[in-house]
Amino acid sequence: MNFREVYWPVARRLGDNSEAGVRIAKEYVNRTLREIAARALWPSLCDEKQFKFAVEYSTGTISVTKGSPTVAGVATAWTRDQWHSTFTLGTTNVRYLVKSVDSATSLTLDTPYTDADAATQTYRLIPDTYTLERDTMGIIKMNVPENSRIIAPGDMSRYYDVRYYIENAQNPVSYFHVGNTLWPYYNTGSVSLTNGSTTVTGAGTTWDSTMVNRMIRFSADQPSRLYRIATVGGATTLTLDVAYKGTTGDTVSYEIDPPGIPLVRIWPRPSTAYHVYYYRRRKPKDMFEDDDILSDFSDEFHDVIVIGATYLALKERGDDPQSIILEKTDYENLLKKVINKNAITDPNIIRQVRSWGLTSLKSSLPGDYPYTRRSNWGF
Repeated sequence: MNFREVYWPVARRLGDNSEAGVRIAKEYVNRTLREIAARALWPSLCDEKQFKFAVEYSTGTISVTKGSPTVAGVATAWTRDQWHSTFTLGTTNVRYLVKSVDSATSLTLDTPYTDADAATQTYRLIPDTYTLERDTMGIIKMNVPENSRIIAPGDMSRYYDVRYYIENAQNPVSYFHVGNTLWPYYNTGSVSLTNGSTTVTGAGTTWDSTMVNRMIRFSADQPSRLYRIATVGGATTLTLDVAYKGTTGDTVSYEIDPPGIPLVRIWPRPSTAYHVYYYRRRKPKDMFEDDDILSDFSDEFHDVIVIGATYLALKERGDDPQSIILEKTDYENLLKKVINKNAITDPNIIRQVRSWGLTSLKSSLPGDYPYTRRSNWGF
Protein backbone atom coordinates (compact mmCIF):
# COMPACT_ATOMS: atom_id res chain seq x y z
CA MET A 1 0.00 0.00 0.00
CA ASN A 2 1.57 3.27 -1.11
CA PHE A 3 0.65 6.85 -0.32
CA ARG A 4 -1.29 7.49 -3.55
CA GLU A 5 -3.46 4.43 -2.99
CA VAL A 6 -4.69 6.06 0.22
CA TYR A 7 -4.83 9.81 -0.38
CA TRP A 8 -6.43 9.61 -3.85
CA PRO A 9 -9.63 7.89 -2.59
CA VAL A 10 -9.82 10.54 0.16
CA ALA A 11 -9.67 13.34 -2.42
CA ARG A 12 -12.44 11.65 -4.42
CA ARG A 13 -14.62 11.17 -1.34
CA LEU A 14 -14.15 14.86 -0.49
CA GLY A 15 -15.15 15.76 -4.06
CA ASP A 16 -11.98 17.69 -4.88
CA ASN A 17 -9.31 16.18 -7.15
CA SER A 18 -7.63 19.55 -7.81
CA GLU A 19 -4.04 20.20 -6.76
CA ALA A 20 -5.28 21.96 -3.63
CA GLY A 21 -7.73 19.13 -2.89
CA VAL A 22 -5.02 16.51 -3.23
CA ARG A 23 -2.77 18.51 -0.89
CA ILE A 24 -5.57 18.56 1.71
CA ALA A 25 -6.16 14.83 1.29
CA LYS A 26 -2.47 14.14 1.87
CA GLU A 27 -2.47 16.25 5.02
CA TYR A 28 -5.45 14.43 6.48
CA VAL A 29 -4.07 10.99 5.67
CA ASN A 30 -0.95 11.81 7.67
CA ARG A 31 -3.07 13.21 10.49
CA THR A 32 -5.17 10.04 10.51
CA LEU A 33 -2.06 7.86 10.73
CA ARG A 34 -1.06 9.77 13.87
CA GLU A 35 -4.61 9.54 15.22
CA ILE A 36 -4.69 5.75 14.75
CA ALA A 37 -1.26 5.44 16.36
CA ALA A 38 -2.52 7.27 19.45
CA ARG A 39 -5.63 5.12 19.83
CA ALA A 40 -3.88 1.86 20.75
CA LEU A 41 -0.54 0.17 21.19
CA TRP A 42 0.54 -1.30 17.84
CA PRO A 43 3.40 -3.84 17.62
CA SER A 44 4.54 -2.30 14.32
CA LEU A 45 5.07 1.02 16.11
CA CYS A 46 7.11 -0.38 19.02
CA ASP A 47 10.89 -0.67 18.98
CA GLU A 48 13.97 -0.28 21.16
CA LYS A 49 16.28 2.72 21.22
CA GLN A 50 19.12 3.79 23.46
CA PHE A 51 21.11 6.72 24.74
CA LYS A 52 24.08 6.99 27.08
CA PHE A 53 24.35 8.66 30.44
CA ALA A 54 27.06 11.27 30.88
CA VAL A 55 28.77 12.39 34.08
CA GLU A 56 29.33 15.83 35.56
CA TYR A 57 31.97 18.04 33.93
CA SER A 58 33.79 20.77 35.86
CA THR A 59 37.25 21.07 34.32
CA GLY A 60 38.71 24.58 34.14
CA THR A 61 37.11 27.85 35.25
CA ILE A 62 34.53 30.20 33.78
CA SER A 63 33.59 33.85 33.59
CA VAL A 64 30.05 35.21 33.32
CA THR A 65 28.56 38.68 32.94
CA LYS A 66 25.25 39.80 34.37
CA GLY A 67 22.69 40.18 31.59
CA SER A 68 24.60 38.00 29.12
CA PRO A 69 23.86 34.34 28.26
CA THR A 70 27.47 33.72 27.22
CA VAL A 71 29.81 31.68 29.42
CA ALA A 72 33.54 31.93 28.69
CA GLY A 73 35.76 29.06 29.74
CA VAL A 74 39.46 28.79 30.56
CA ALA A 75 41.13 25.37 30.17
CA THR A 76 37.73 23.85 29.32
CA ALA A 77 37.06 21.24 26.64
CA TRP A 78 33.32 21.54 26.10
CA THR A 79 31.67 19.56 23.34
CA ARG A 80 28.27 19.76 21.65
CA ASP A 81 27.26 16.60 23.50
CA GLN A 82 26.79 18.87 26.55
CA TRP A 83 23.82 20.53 24.83
CA HIS A 84 20.89 20.70 27.27
CA SER A 85 23.06 20.06 30.33
CA THR A 86 22.32 21.94 33.55
CA PHE A 87 24.82 24.73 34.33
CA THR A 88 25.51 25.93 37.87
CA LEU A 89 28.10 28.37 39.17
CA GLY A 90 30.27 27.14 42.04
CA THR A 91 28.24 25.14 44.54
CA THR A 92 24.98 27.08 44.17
CA ASN A 93 21.65 25.53 43.26
CA VAL A 94 20.84 28.29 40.73
CA ARG A 95 20.41 26.41 37.47
CA TYR A 96 20.55 27.33 33.79
CA LEU A 97 20.14 25.15 30.73
CA VAL A 98 22.88 25.01 28.09
CA LYS A 99 21.28 26.24 24.87
CA SER A 100 24.35 25.66 22.70
CA VAL A 101 28.02 24.78 22.96
CA ASP A 102 29.72 27.21 20.60
CA SER A 103 33.31 26.04 21.07
CA ALA A 104 35.54 24.24 23.56
CA THR A 105 35.67 27.45 25.61
CA SER A 106 32.29 29.11 24.93
CA LEU A 107 28.70 28.15 25.59
CA THR A 108 25.34 29.92 25.59
CA LEU A 109 22.72 29.61 28.33
CA ASP A 110 18.97 29.47 27.71
CA THR A 111 18.50 32.76 29.61
CA PRO A 112 20.88 35.64 30.46
CA TYR A 113 22.91 35.24 33.63
CA THR A 114 21.14 37.19 36.39
CA ASP A 115 23.63 37.43 39.27
CA ALA A 116 26.75 39.58 39.67
CA ASP A 117 29.65 39.37 37.25
CA ALA A 118 32.10 36.59 38.11
CA ALA A 119 35.52 35.62 36.77
CA THR A 120 37.71 32.50 37.11
CA GLN A 121 34.92 30.73 38.97
CA THR A 122 34.34 27.03 39.42
CA TYR A 123 31.23 25.59 37.80
CA ARG A 124 29.39 22.37 37.02
CA LEU A 125 27.81 20.99 33.86
CA ILE A 126 25.33 18.38 35.03
CA PRO A 127 23.95 16.03 32.36
CA ASP A 128 20.50 15.29 33.81
CA THR A 129 18.41 15.92 30.67
CA TYR A 130 18.48 13.64 27.64
CA THR A 131 16.85 13.63 24.21
CA LEU A 132 14.85 10.69 22.94
CA GLU A 133 14.25 9.81 19.31
CA ARG A 134 12.15 12.57 17.74
CA ASP A 135 9.22 10.32 16.84
CA THR A 136 8.84 8.86 20.35
CA MET A 137 5.23 8.88 21.59
CA GLY A 138 5.80 7.11 24.90
CA ILE A 139 8.12 4.85 26.85
CA ILE A 140 6.97 1.36 27.70
CA LYS A 141 10.04 0.37 29.67
CA MET A 142 13.46 1.88 30.43
CA ASN A 143 16.37 -0.09 31.83
CA VAL A 144 20.10 0.03 32.44
CA PRO A 145 21.37 -3.53 31.84
CA GLU A 146 24.92 -2.67 32.92
CA ASN A 147 23.74 -2.47 36.53
CA SER A 148 20.50 -4.48 36.16
CA ARG A 149 18.30 -1.50 36.99
CA ILE A 150 14.83 -0.49 35.84
CA ILE A 151 14.20 3.27 35.61
CA ALA A 152 10.56 3.95 36.41
CA PRO A 153 8.39 6.84 35.22
CA GLY A 154 8.32 9.52 37.90
CA ASP A 155 5.15 11.06 39.26
CA MET A 156 5.04 14.59 37.85
CA SER A 157 3.47 15.85 41.09
CA ARG A 158 6.83 15.15 42.74
CA TYR A 159 8.95 16.68 39.99
CA TYR A 160 9.72 19.98 41.73
CA ASP A 161 10.27 18.19 45.01
CA VAL A 162 13.12 16.19 43.53
CA ARG A 163 14.38 19.23 41.57
CA TYR A 164 14.57 21.43 44.68
CA TYR A 165 18.34 21.01 44.88
CA ILE A 166 21.24 19.59 42.89
CA GLU A 167 21.30 16.03 44.17
CA ASN A 168 24.38 13.88 44.63
CA ALA A 169 25.32 11.74 41.64
CA GLN A 170 24.18 8.15 42.03
CA ASN A 171 22.21 5.43 40.22
CA PRO A 172 19.06 6.98 38.68
CA VAL A 173 15.68 5.51 39.61
CA SER A 174 13.17 7.78 37.80
CA TYR A 175 12.63 9.72 34.61
CA PHE A 176 10.32 12.67 33.96
CA HIS A 177 9.04 14.02 30.68
CA VAL A 178 10.05 17.70 30.60
CA GLY A 179 8.70 18.85 27.25
CA ASN A 180 10.56 19.14 23.96
CA THR A 181 13.64 20.94 22.73
CA LEU A 182 13.01 24.61 21.96
CA TRP A 183 16.00 25.35 19.76
CA PRO A 184 17.99 23.42 17.13
CA TYR A 185 21.13 21.48 17.89
CA TYR A 186 22.98 23.49 15.21
CA ASN A 187 21.98 25.90 12.41
CA THR A 188 24.98 28.17 11.79
CA GLY A 189 25.71 29.15 8.18
CA SER A 190 23.84 28.02 5.07
CA VAL A 191 23.91 25.10 2.62
CA SER A 192 23.84 24.30 -1.08
CA LEU A 193 21.70 21.38 -2.25
CA THR A 194 20.83 19.60 -5.48
CA ASN A 195 17.59 17.73 -6.01
CA GLY A 196 18.31 13.99 -6.27
CA SER A 197 21.72 14.22 -4.55
CA THR A 198 22.72 13.11 -1.05
CA THR A 199 25.57 15.64 -0.82
CA VAL A 200 25.14 18.81 1.23
CA THR A 201 27.74 21.58 1.06
CA GLY A 202 27.95 24.15 3.83
CA ALA A 203 29.06 27.77 3.92
CA GLY A 204 30.11 29.22 7.27
CA THR A 205 29.50 25.84 8.95
CA THR A 206 31.63 23.86 11.41
CA TRP A 207 30.04 20.42 11.18
CA ASP A 208 31.58 17.56 13.13
CA SER A 209 31.11 13.87 13.93
CA THR A 210 28.57 14.55 16.71
CA MET A 211 26.05 15.33 13.96
CA VAL A 212 26.11 11.86 12.39
CA ASN A 213 22.71 10.16 12.67
CA ARG A 214 20.95 13.40 13.64
CA MET A 215 18.01 14.78 11.67
CA ILE A 216 18.23 17.81 9.39
CA ARG A 217 15.65 19.89 7.56
CA PHE A 218 15.98 22.58 4.89
CA SER A 219 14.02 25.76 4.16
CA ALA A 220 13.86 24.84 0.44
CA ASP A 221 11.89 21.67 1.20
CA GLN A 222 8.64 20.83 2.98
CA PRO A 223 8.94 21.94 6.63
CA SER A 224 7.96 18.54 8.02
CA ARG A 225 10.36 16.53 5.84
CA LEU A 226 13.45 15.47 7.75
CA TYR A 227 16.57 13.68 6.52
CA ARG A 228 19.04 11.72 8.57
CA ILE A 229 22.73 12.67 8.39
CA ALA A 230 24.63 9.59 7.22
CA THR A 231 28.20 10.94 7.29
CA VAL A 232 30.07 14.17 8.02
CA GLY A 233 33.03 14.56 5.69
CA GLY A 234 34.32 17.77 7.22
CA ALA A 235 33.35 21.19 8.54
CA THR A 236 31.48 22.01 5.31
CA THR A 237 30.47 18.61 3.88
CA LEU A 238 27.89 16.03 4.89
CA THR A 239 25.78 13.36 3.20
CA LEU A 240 22.15 12.41 3.73
CA ASP A 241 20.79 8.90 4.14
CA VAL A 242 18.48 9.41 1.13
CA ALA A 243 18.53 11.75 -1.85
CA TYR A 244 17.33 15.30 -1.27
CA LYS A 245 13.80 15.77 -2.71
CA GLY A 246 13.34 19.50 -2.34
CA THR A 247 14.24 22.46 -4.57
CA THR A 248 17.84 22.88 -5.75
CA GLY A 249 19.38 26.00 -4.24
CA ASP A 250 22.31 27.85 -2.70
CA THR A 251 22.38 29.75 0.62
CA VAL A 252 19.55 27.62 1.95
CA SER A 253 18.95 27.82 5.69
CA TYR A 254 18.78 24.58 7.65
CA GLU A 255 18.44 23.12 11.13
CA ILE A 256 20.14 20.05 12.55
CA ASP A 257 17.83 18.38 15.08
CA PRO A 258 15.14 21.07 14.83
CA PRO A 259 13.08 21.96 17.92
CA GLY A 260 10.52 19.41 19.05
CA ILE A 261 12.62 16.48 20.28
CA PRO A 262 11.16 14.84 23.43
CA LEU A 263 13.22 15.40 26.58
CA VAL A 264 13.45 13.29 29.71
CA ARG A 265 15.07 14.36 32.94
CA ILE A 266 16.78 11.62 34.91
CA TRP A 267 16.71 11.57 38.72
CA PRO A 268 19.00 11.29 40.57
CA ARG A 269 21.65 12.51 38.17
CA PRO A 270 23.88 9.68 36.90
CA SER A 271 27.21 8.85 38.50
CA THR A 272 28.33 6.48 35.73
CA ALA A 273 28.14 6.74 31.93
CA TYR A 274 25.96 3.65 31.49
CA HIS A 275 23.99 2.76 28.36
CA VAL A 276 20.23 3.21 28.71
CA TYR A 277 17.75 1.18 26.65
CA TYR A 278 14.14 2.20 26.29
CA TYR A 279 11.37 0.21 24.67
CA ARG A 280 8.98 2.73 23.23
CA ARG A 281 5.99 3.44 21.05
CA ARG A 282 6.67 5.78 18.15
CA LYS A 283 4.77 7.91 15.68
CA PRO A 284 4.11 6.57 12.18
CA LYS A 285 6.25 7.95 9.39
CA ASP A 286 4.88 10.95 7.52
CA MET A 287 4.16 10.29 3.83
CA PHE A 288 5.18 12.72 1.09
CA GLU A 289 5.67 11.06 -2.29
CA ASP A 290 3.16 8.98 -4.27
CA ASP A 291 5.31 5.86 -4.03
CA ASP A 292 6.09 6.18 -0.30
CA ILE A 293 5.14 2.87 1.29
CA LEU A 294 2.93 2.86 4.39
CA SER A 295 5.22 0.37 6.08
CA ASP A 296 3.81 1.01 9.57
CA PHE A 297 0.36 -0.39 8.74
CA SER A 298 -0.67 -3.39 6.67
CA ASP A 299 -3.06 -3.32 3.69
CA GLU A 300 -6.03 -4.18 5.92
CA PHE A 301 -5.78 -0.64 7.34
CA HIS A 302 -6.57 0.89 3.94
CA ASP A 303 -10.27 1.51 4.53
CA VAL A 304 -9.95 2.76 8.08
CA ILE A 305 -7.28 5.28 6.97
CA VAL A 306 -9.35 6.50 4.01
CA ILE A 307 -12.57 6.85 6.01
CA GLY A 308 -10.75 8.34 9.00
CA ALA A 309 -9.07 10.99 6.84
CA THR A 310 -12.41 11.78 5.18
CA TYR A 311 -14.10 12.13 8.56
CA LEU A 312 -11.42 14.45 9.99
CA ALA A 313 -11.48 16.64 6.86
CA LEU A 314 -15.29 16.88 6.79
CA LYS A 315 -15.40 17.72 10.49
CA GLU A 316 -12.87 20.53 10.24
CA ARG A 317 -14.40 21.78 6.99
CA GLY A 318 -17.78 22.05 8.70
CA ASP A 319 -19.71 19.90 6.22
CA ASP A 320 -23.21 18.50 6.57
CA PRO A 321 -23.52 17.13 10.14
CA GLN A 322 -25.22 13.94 8.97
CA SER A 323 -22.34 13.16 6.61
CA ILE A 324 -19.88 13.74 9.44
CA ILE A 325 -21.80 11.41 11.77
CA LEU A 326 -21.90 8.64 9.14
CA GLU A 327 -18.17 8.92 8.42
CA LYS A 328 -17.36 8.98 12.13
CA THR A 329 -19.48 5.88 12.78
CA ASP A 330 -17.82 3.96 9.94
CA TYR A 331 -14.39 5.07 11.11
CA GLU A 332 -14.95 4.06 14.73
CA ASN A 333 -16.40 0.67 13.77
CA LEU A 334 -13.52 -0.13 11.43
CA LEU A 335 -10.99 1.09 13.98
CA LYS A 336 -12.45 -1.19 16.66
CA LYS A 337 -12.03 -4.16 14.34
CA VAL A 338 -8.37 -3.48 13.56
CA ILE A 339 -7.64 -2.77 17.24
CA ASN A 340 -9.21 -6.09 18.22
CA LYS A 341 -7.15 -7.92 15.61
CA ASN A 342 -3.82 -6.08 15.55
CA ALA A 343 -3.29 -3.92 18.63
CA ILE A 344 -1.87 -4.95 21.99
CA THR A 345 -5.01 -4.86 24.10
CA ASP A 346 -6.67 -6.97 26.76
CA PRO A 347 -7.03 -9.91 26.95
CA ASN A 348 -3.68 -10.56 25.23
CA ILE A 349 -1.84 -7.90 27.30
CA ILE A 350 -0.78 -10.57 29.82
CA ARG A 351 0.91 -12.51 27.05
CA GLN A 352 2.71 -9.35 25.90
CA VAL A 353 3.86 -8.50 29.41
CA ARG A 354 5.42 -11.94 29.69
CA SER A 355 7.42 -11.10 26.60
CA TRP A 356 8.48 -7.60 27.65
CA GLY A 357 8.67 -7.81 31.42
CA LEU A 358 6.66 -5.55 33.69
CA THR A 359 5.03 -2.80 31.66
CA SER A 360 4.17 0.45 33.41
CA LEU A 361 0.50 1.34 33.71
CA LYS A 362 1.39 4.96 33.05
CA SER A 363 4.28 7.04 31.84
CA SER A 364 5.32 10.64 32.19
CA LEU A 365 5.28 10.96 28.39
CA PRO A 366 1.97 11.99 26.80
CA GLY A 367 0.10 9.52 24.63
CA ASP A 368 1.07 6.35 26.45
CA TYR A 369 -1.55 3.68 26.02
CA PRO A 370 -3.83 3.46 29.07
CA TYR A 371 -4.71 -0.19 29.53
CA THR A 372 -8.09 0.80 31.00
CA ARG A 373 -9.17 2.18 27.64
CA ARG A 374 -11.26 -0.91 26.83
CA SER A 375 -14.09 0.38 28.99
CA ASN A 376 -14.08 3.65 27.04
CA TRP A 377 -14.50 1.79 23.78
CA GLY A 378 -17.42 -0.27 25.05
CA PHE A 379 -16.07 -3.69 24.11
